[in-house]
Amino acid sequence: MSEVKKGKTRRQKVEAREADILKAAHSTFLEKGFEKATMAEIAKRCSLSEGGLYLYFDNKKALMLAVLRTFYVTLTESAEVGILKYQTTKERLHFLAHLHLGRSLDEWQMLMLASTLYRDSLEYQQSEQYLLNKTYVKTFDNVIREARNRGDIPSDKKVSILRDVFYGSLEHLGRTLMLRGDADTYEKHLNMMLPSLFSAVGLTQENEIGTRSSYADQIDKLEAIVKELKQM
Repeated sequence: MSEVKKGKTRRQKVEAREADILKAAHSTFLEKGFEKATMAEIAKRCSLSEGGLYLYFDNKKALMLAVLRTFYVTLTESAEVGILKYQTTKERLHFLAHLHLGRSLDEWQMLMLASTLYRDSLEYQQSEQYLLNKTYVKTFDNVIREARNRGDIPSDKKVSILRDVFYGSLEHLGRTLMLRGDADTYEKHLNMMLPSLFSAVGLTQENEIGTRSSYADQIDKLEAIVKELKQM
């Protein structure tokens, strides 16, 4: 009789237990905050002894990183698979913007808690969190490189700068919406901002007909849109 017929394999049982632990850790961190959350509380929520929990994770930081890893792995897979449905640069950037902002708002509190683990910038650049984020943004980088190769975006635009403009603008909008309690209306606000965001990364109607506005003008337009959103 095969292992499948007998039931779950040992590895499957371990994976299921780890999933239960991460679910418990996620809810505990959100309710208690990272500092006040305890391994004992997390163990209790997933019906483990505290000692049993330490067999899976060494400490709270390891648990937080595991929760964060799950978020980034799922987000990265969604970006890589979802982008294949679109052909034009605008369609791809539109998809990535909505995916990123929507998922980030869903886990905003958790992401803020995780960011406190690496207040020191040097430590952050050596962290798994940094590597997860770097892997995730490769999808955006590839879209920009392809857009430059086919002339949708000026070839002199640096990928790293455009990435900072794109995700920095989305983070700014997300923070504004969270502070105002408007996260559930993010699609409306994002769609208002996208034309200027496209312009900021060099993807404009004018570019398509050979007339390019300056980078400074594009940034000014984007900042004006964000200012308008704040005042709404």
